[in-house]
Amino acid sequence: MWPRKKRPTPSLRSLDTCPNVALLLDRARITGQSPRSWHTYRAQVSSHIMKQTNEAFHDVPSYLLELKMAYVNHDARKLKQVLNEISRIVCQPRRITNRRSFFACGGVELLLPILFTDEPWLRQSPWVGQTWNICLKLLKDLSQALSKVPLYIQERESRVRERLFSMLHYKTTFESASNVTEDIVSATSALVDVQADFPDFAVLMNRLSVKHRALFCRVLALFIYSPHSSVNTHLQICQNKNLSRIAKEADRVIERNQSLVIDDPHLLGKID
Repeated sequence: MWPRKKRPTPSLRSLDTCPNVALLLDRARITGQSPRSWHTYRAQVSSHIMKQTNEAFHDVPSYLLELKMAYVNHDARKLKQVLNEISRIVCQPRRITNRRSFFACGGVELLLPILFTDEPWLRQSPWVGQTWNICLKLLKDLSQALSKVPLYIQERESRVRERLFSMLHYKTTFESASNVTEDIVSATSALVDVQADFPDFAVLMNRLSVKHRALFCRVLALFIYSPHSSVNTHLQICQNKNLSRIAKEADRVIERNQSLVIDDPHLLGKID
Protein backbone atom coordinates (compact mmCIF):
# COMPACT_ATOMS: atom_id res chain seq x y z
CA MET A 1 0.00 0.00 0.00
CA TRP A 2 1.44 3.30 -1.09
CA PRO A 3 2.00 5.86 1.68
CA ARG A 4 -0.23 8.87 1.56
CA LYS A 5 1.34 12.11 0.53
CA LYS A 6 1.18 14.92 3.03
CA ARG A 7 -0.91 17.84 1.97
CA PRO A 8 1.21 20.94 1.46
CA THR A 9 0.80 23.75 3.95
CA PRO A 10 -1.16 26.57 2.30
CA SER A 11 1.16 29.43 1.46
CA LEU A 12 0.32 33.02 2.17
CA ARG A 13 0.08 33.63 -1.57
CA SER A 14 -3.10 31.54 -1.62
CA LEU A 15 -4.78 34.27 0.39
CA ASP A 16 -5.37 36.23 -2.81
CA THR A 17 -7.95 33.66 -3.89
CA CYS A 18 -9.72 33.41 -0.54
CA PRO A 19 -13.18 35.07 -0.56
CA ASN A 20 -13.15 35.75 3.20
CA VAL A 21 -9.83 36.55 4.84
CA ALA A 22 -11.36 36.49 8.32
CA LEU A 23 -11.98 32.74 7.99
CA LEU A 24 -8.24 32.14 7.71
CA LEU A 25 -7.73 33.76 11.11
CA ASP A 26 -10.27 31.77 13.13
CA ARG A 27 -7.49 30.28 15.25
CA ALA A 28 -6.58 33.77 16.34
CA ARG A 29 -10.17 34.52 17.28
CA ILE A 30 -10.23 31.45 19.57
CA THR A 31 -6.75 31.51 21.13
CA GLY A 32 -5.86 35.20 21.17
CA GLN A 33 -2.55 34.43 19.51
CA SER A 34 -1.77 35.97 16.15
CA PRO A 35 -1.25 33.10 13.65
CA ARG A 36 1.88 34.78 12.29
CA SER A 37 3.86 37.95 12.60
CA TRP A 38 1.85 40.82 11.21
CA HIS A 39 5.05 42.15 9.64
CA THR A 40 5.53 38.85 7.79
CA TYR A 41 1.86 38.77 6.91
CA ARG A 42 1.93 42.28 5.44
CA ALA A 43 5.11 41.55 3.50
CA GLN A 44 3.75 38.40 1.85
CA VAL A 45 0.23 39.42 0.87
CA SER A 46 -1.01 41.93 -1.62
CA SER A 47 -2.19 45.37 -0.54
CA HIS A 48 -5.87 44.63 -1.14
CA ILE A 49 -5.65 41.47 1.02
CA MET A 50 -4.06 43.50 3.81
CA LYS A 51 -6.90 45.99 3.40
CA GLN A 52 -9.45 43.17 3.70
CA THR A 53 -7.70 41.91 6.84
CA ASN A 54 -7.78 45.36 8.43
CA GLU A 55 -11.46 45.70 7.59
CA ALA A 56 -12.23 42.24 8.99
CA PHE A 57 -10.52 43.16 12.27
CA HIS A 58 -11.63 46.80 12.49
CA ASP A 59 -8.18 48.24 11.62
CA VAL A 60 -6.59 46.57 14.65
CA PRO A 61 -3.73 44.85 12.73
CA SER A 62 -2.42 48.15 11.38
CA TYR A 63 -2.33 49.62 14.89
CA LEU A 64 -0.58 46.55 16.26
CA LEU A 65 2.08 46.94 13.57
CA GLU A 66 2.70 50.50 14.73
CA LEU A 67 2.72 49.43 18.38
CA LYS A 68 5.25 46.67 17.75
CA MET A 69 7.47 49.02 15.74
CA ALA A 70 7.42 51.66 18.49
CA TYR A 71 8.33 49.02 21.08
CA VAL A 72 11.16 47.57 19.00
CA ASN A 73 12.54 51.05 18.27
CA HIS A 74 12.33 52.02 21.98
CA ASP A 75 10.24 55.06 21.08
CA ALA A 76 8.37 55.82 24.32
CA ARG A 77 6.53 58.85 22.91
CA LYS A 78 5.26 56.95 19.88
CA LEU A 79 4.34 53.99 22.08
CA LYS A 80 2.05 56.15 24.20
CA GLN A 81 0.50 57.78 21.12
CA VAL A 82 -0.33 54.45 19.49
CA LEU A 83 -1.73 53.07 22.75
CA ASN A 84 -4.00 56.11 23.02
CA GLU A 85 -5.30 55.45 19.50
CA ILE A 86 -5.85 51.77 20.26
CA SER A 87 -7.66 52.65 23.50
CA ARG A 88 -9.93 55.04 21.62
CA ILE A 89 -10.94 52.30 19.18
CA VAL A 90 -11.01 49.24 21.44
CA CYS A 91 -12.72 50.85 24.43
CA GLN A 92 -15.64 52.34 22.56
CA PRO A 93 -18.92 51.72 24.43
CA ARG A 94 -21.12 48.99 22.96
CA ARG A 95 -18.42 47.93 20.47
CA ILE A 96 -17.45 44.52 21.81
CA THR A 97 -16.42 43.47 18.29
CA ASN A 98 -13.44 45.82 18.56
CA ARG A 99 -12.37 44.15 21.80
CA ARG A 100 -12.72 40.72 20.23
CA SER A 101 -10.65 41.83 17.25
CA PHE A 102 -7.90 43.21 19.49
CA PHE A 103 -7.71 39.96 21.48
CA ALA A 104 -7.91 37.83 18.33
CA CYS A 105 -5.05 39.69 16.66
CA GLY A 106 -2.66 39.08 19.56
CA GLY A 107 -3.06 42.47 21.23
CA VAL A 108 -2.71 41.09 24.77
CA GLU A 109 0.60 39.49 23.81
CA LEU A 110 1.92 42.94 22.92
CA LEU A 111 0.58 44.65 26.05
CA LEU A 112 2.20 42.26 28.53
CA PRO A 113 5.82 42.91 27.46
CA ILE A 114 5.19 46.66 27.73
CA LEU A 115 3.92 46.22 31.30
CA PHE A 116 7.04 44.23 32.21
CA THR A 117 9.52 46.65 30.62
CA ASP A 118 11.90 48.18 33.15
CA GLU A 119 14.50 49.33 30.65
CA PRO A 120 15.57 52.99 30.88
CA TRP A 121 14.08 54.01 27.53
CA LEU A 122 10.61 53.50 29.03
CA ARG A 123 11.13 53.51 32.80
CA GLN A 124 12.93 56.85 32.75
CA SER A 125 10.66 58.51 30.19
CA PRO A 126 8.03 61.08 31.27
CA TRP A 127 5.29 58.89 29.74
CA VAL A 128 5.95 55.64 31.64
CA GLY A 129 3.03 56.04 34.09
CA GLN A 130 0.57 56.97 31.34
CA THR A 131 1.81 54.15 29.10
CA TRP A 132 1.40 51.49 31.79
CA ASN A 133 -1.97 52.89 32.81
CA ILE A 134 -3.32 52.70 29.24
CA CYS A 135 -2.15 49.08 29.02
CA LEU A 136 -3.90 48.28 32.30
CA LYS A 137 -7.13 49.99 31.20
CA LEU A 138 -7.11 47.98 27.98
CA LEU A 139 -6.63 44.75 29.94
CA LYS A 140 -9.43 45.74 32.30
CA ASP A 141 -11.88 46.44 29.46
CA LEU A 142 -10.90 43.23 27.68
CA SER A 143 -11.29 41.19 30.89
CA GLN A 144 -14.75 42.58 31.55
CA ALA A 145 -15.90 42.06 27.96
CA LEU A 146 -14.32 38.63 27.35
CA SER A 147 -14.33 36.13 30.22
CA LYS A 148 -11.37 34.15 28.83
CA VAL A 149 -8.96 37.11 28.91
CA PRO A 150 -8.03 36.92 32.65
CA LEU A 151 -7.29 33.20 32.33
CA TYR A 152 -5.29 33.87 29.19
CA ILE A 153 -3.23 36.57 30.91
CA GLN A 154 -2.42 34.28 33.85
CA GLU A 155 -1.41 31.44 31.51
CA ARG A 156 0.80 33.66 29.35
CA GLU A 157 2.55 35.44 32.22
CA SER A 158 2.74 33.68 35.58
CA ARG A 159 4.34 36.71 37.27
CA VAL A 160 1.55 39.09 36.34
CA ARG A 161 0.17 39.33 39.91
CA GLU A 162 3.57 40.34 41.27
CA ARG A 163 3.82 43.04 38.61
CA LEU A 164 0.32 44.31 39.33
CA PHE A 165 1.08 44.46 43.05
CA SER A 166 4.15 46.60 42.34
CA MET A 167 2.04 49.01 40.28
CA LEU A 168 -0.31 49.56 43.22
CA HIS A 169 2.39 51.79 44.70
CA TYR A 170 1.92 54.47 42.03
CA LYS A 171 -1.01 56.89 41.95
CA THR A 172 -1.16 56.87 38.15
CA THR A 173 -1.58 53.11 37.89
CA PHE A 174 -3.21 52.22 41.23
CA GLU A 175 -6.87 52.17 40.18
CA SER A 176 -6.30 50.25 36.94
CA ALA A 177 -3.89 47.80 38.57
CA SER A 178 -6.40 47.18 41.36
CA ASN A 179 -9.17 46.47 38.82
CA VAL A 180 -7.05 44.06 36.77
CA THR A 181 -5.86 42.28 39.94
CA GLU A 182 -9.48 41.79 41.01
CA ASP A 183 -10.44 40.41 37.58
CA ILE A 184 -7.54 37.92 37.46
CA VAL A 185 -7.83 36.68 41.05
CA SER A 186 -11.62 36.27 40.85
CA ALA A 187 -11.62 34.66 37.40
CA THR A 188 -8.80 32.20 38.12
CA SER A 189 -9.85 31.51 41.74
CA ALA A 190 -6.18 31.97 42.53
CA LEU A 191 -5.13 31.65 46.14
CA VAL A 192 -2.95 34.60 47.14
CA ASP A 193 -0.64 34.28 50.12
CA VAL A 194 -0.31 37.95 51.01
CA GLN A 195 2.75 37.50 53.23
CA ALA A 196 4.65 35.55 50.55
CA ASP A 197 3.39 37.22 47.37
CA PHE A 198 3.00 40.76 48.69
CA PRO A 199 5.56 41.35 51.46
CA ASP A 200 5.13 45.15 51.48
CA PHE A 201 1.35 44.91 51.89
CA ALA A 202 1.25 46.73 55.26
CA VAL A 203 3.45 49.54 53.92
CA LEU A 204 1.11 50.04 50.98
CA MET A 205 -2.03 50.08 53.15
CA ASN A 206 -0.56 52.76 55.40
CA ARG A 207 0.18 54.94 52.39
CA LEU A 208 -3.21 54.66 50.66
CA SER A 209 -5.64 57.55 50.55
CA VAL A 210 -9.27 57.12 51.66
CA LYS A 211 -10.39 56.79 48.03
CA HIS A 212 -7.76 54.18 47.21
CA ARG A 213 -8.56 52.17 50.35
CA ALA A 214 -12.20 52.05 49.30
CA LEU A 215 -11.23 50.79 45.83
CA PHE A 216 -8.85 48.19 47.23
CA CYS A 217 -11.46 46.69 49.60
CA ARG A 218 -12.83 44.57 46.72
CA VAL A 219 -9.40 43.00 46.24
CA LEU A 220 -8.95 42.49 49.99
CA ALA A 221 -12.22 40.57 50.09
CA LEU A 222 -10.76 38.06 47.62
CA PHE A 223 -7.68 37.61 49.81
CA ILE A 224 -9.64 36.73 52.96
CA TYR A 225 -12.54 34.77 51.43
CA SER A 226 -12.49 30.96 51.44
CA PRO A 227 -13.52 29.61 48.00
CA HIS A 228 -14.92 26.36 49.49
CA SER A 229 -17.12 27.89 52.17
CA SER A 230 -20.43 26.61 50.78
CA VAL A 231 -22.03 23.48 52.29
CA ASN A 232 -22.04 21.49 49.04
CA THR A 233 -18.40 22.23 48.33
CA HIS A 234 -17.48 21.32 51.91
CA LEU A 235 -19.20 17.92 51.60
CA GLN A 236 -17.39 17.17 48.32
CA ILE A 237 -14.05 18.02 49.88
CA CYS A 238 -14.69 15.82 52.92
CA GLN A 239 -15.28 12.85 50.62
CA ASN A 240 -11.99 13.31 48.78
CA LYS A 241 -8.72 12.99 50.72
CA ASN A 242 -6.61 14.87 48.18
CA LEU A 243 -9.09 17.72 48.03
CA SER A 244 -9.25 17.73 51.81
CA ARG A 245 -5.47 18.10 52.08
CA ILE A 246 -5.43 20.94 49.53
CA ALA A 247 -8.37 22.62 51.25
CA LYS A 248 -6.60 22.52 54.61
CA GLU A 249 -3.54 24.21 53.14
CA ALA A 250 -5.79 26.80 51.48
CA ASP A 251 -7.50 27.41 54.82
CA ARG A 252 -4.13 28.08 56.44
CA VAL A 253 -3.30 30.65 53.78
CA ILE A 254 -6.72 32.29 54.16
CA GLU A 255 -6.29 32.41 57.95
CA ARG A 256 -2.89 34.07 57.57
CA ASN A 257 -4.41 36.63 55.24
CA GLN A 258 -7.31 37.25 57.61
CA SER A 259 -4.91 37.63 60.52
CA LEU A 260 -2.84 40.12 58.57
CA VAL A 261 -5.83 42.19 57.44
CA ILE A 262 -8.42 41.87 60.19
CA ASP A 263 -6.41 41.31 63.38
CA ASP A 264 -4.16 44.30 62.77
CA PRO A 265 -5.96 47.30 64.33
CA HIS A 266 -4.02 49.76 62.17
CA LEU A 267 -5.00 48.10 58.92
CA LEU A 268 -8.55 47.49 60.04
CA GLY A 269 -8.90 51.14 60.98
CA LYS A 270 -7.63 52.16 57.56
CA ILE A 271 -10.23 49.98 55.82
CA ASP A 272 -13.09 51.18 58.02
